[in-house]
Amino acid sequence: MEGLVEFKSHKEYCKYLKKNRIRFGPFYECDPNSKSKIAKAADDYDPPQKIMKNNLYQVSVFDATIDPDHDWPPMWHLSIKRLDRNAFHDWRDMQLIKNNIIGPDNEGVELFPMERRLVDSANQYHLFILKDKLVPFPFGFTERMVDDGEACGTKQRPWRKGERPEDATHMTDGELLEKVKENSENWHPSVSDDTTED
Repeated sequence: MEGLVEFKSHKEYCKYLKKNRIRFGPFYECDPNSKSKIAKAADDYDPPQKIMKNNLYQVSVFDATIDPDHDWPPMWHLSIKRLDRNAFHDWRDMQLIKNNIIGPDNEGVELFPMERRLVDSANQYHLFILKDKLVPFPFGFTERMVDDGEACGTKQRPWRKGERPEDATHMTDGELLEKVKENSENWHPSVSDDTTED
């Protein structure tokens, strides 16, 4: 990756980010041929197309395996783990990973499977992302809204330094309710006025 050639090692790269107070560093490509013990033991191991790494995460990029009996578009499969191997589920980091490795205009999902298809053997997380850009899933929200005003009883964590989107709003109760009225047919019931007393 451009801009990272000056670093002789991952340790030096992480040291630079820490010194400059960069929490989430840019990804760079690792050697995809370095197999884990599990991969070496598997006869039919399908290696990732590439392995991306930053100071927090390692992401293996595969072509998603799709059942040929289903008419489903091509997808990427991102297998994600923290470098410290701890459990995590930070939605904002998952979105950053998707945007940085595949692109901001690709949509992806995390699958919560039927119990008979459950795989839970490591602190590893998986995103399945459409290869076609600008093609949305036939579900989900249709318009962008990022807000941290905590209006009408909603609760939102603060943005980390340097990570707040430029278009983020800080709506008051009145502004949020007005937005709901203007676009009520597309408004989601999860955003409601929780301040009313019983």
